[in-house]
Amino acid sequence: MPAGYVRFGLVEPNTWWKSVTVFSGDKFDYELVAVQDCPGVIKYADVPIPNLAIYNYVLSKAKSLGTHQDMYRIANVTDMEEQCAYLF
Repeated sequence: MPAGYVRFGLVEPNTWWKSVTVFSGDKFDYELVAVQDCPGVIKYADVPIPNLAIYNYVLSKAKSLGTHQDMYRIANVTDMEEQCAYLF
């Protein structure tokens, strides 16, 4: 992993959709990394350190009838350490 970045990793033991989504305040911007139909496979995305203070990172998952729901804001992202990986 390059200097100046942290790595978000995401794994799902089943086949449901899960994602780390990025928000500007309360406005959805994009999916940073998502998994679905690949049990046990870890997918990664690298984020520049300065972006951690600018955006909100949220764990999202499929709920009933396949609707995607934003569930948990990832707290303390500004405490993440450069060149470290964080698995969710």
